[in-house]
Amino acid sequence: MAPPPCSAPDRGREAAYLAESMAFDGTDLDIPKPLTELVGVAGRIVTGGWWPGPTVAVVAARADARSSSASTTDGRTVTIRLSTPQRTLATLVHELAHALAGVGAGHGAAFRRALLDVVGVVTNLDSTDRRRRLHVDALHDAYVAAGLDVGDRHWPAPPEPGAIAL
Repeated sequence: MAPPPCSAPDRGREAAYLAESMAFDGTDLDIPKPLTELVGVAGRIVTGGWWPGPTVAVVAARADARSSSASTTDGRTVTIRLSTPQRTLATLVHELAHALAGVGAGHGAAFRRALLDVVGVVTNLDSTDRRRRLHVDALHDAYVAAGLDVGDRHWPAPPEPGAIAL
């Protein structure tokens, strides 16, 4: 699905979407999942020992929604709405990165740092599983290829592989 048109305040959005597509299309992150499974993954991440972001609620988007979103009304809770065609781990980690970086950060350098960290945590299945490193490396390489910088981390670093089991 093509990303929505880029707005002036979020100039890196289209390039970030393309980098994510290059890194995740055709991988285990791109496989459709039931909403309940994605809610469970998000719950394990945000209630785990690492999550430095706000409270997160994951819900179904409107039945006619074609894209997913992350928004906040109170500044303390981020609601992630997952559309039916985008119920994948790739979309979930994208929206969790918005929650971590701040929904107002758009798809800039802080968001890209957050996405790398969230991908590392979500795909951290066990200390012998190389997928974590492969997904993080693939995304980082896609950012470099697109000329996108990665911002500094303004939260604690995620744990090393093996510290969180999903």
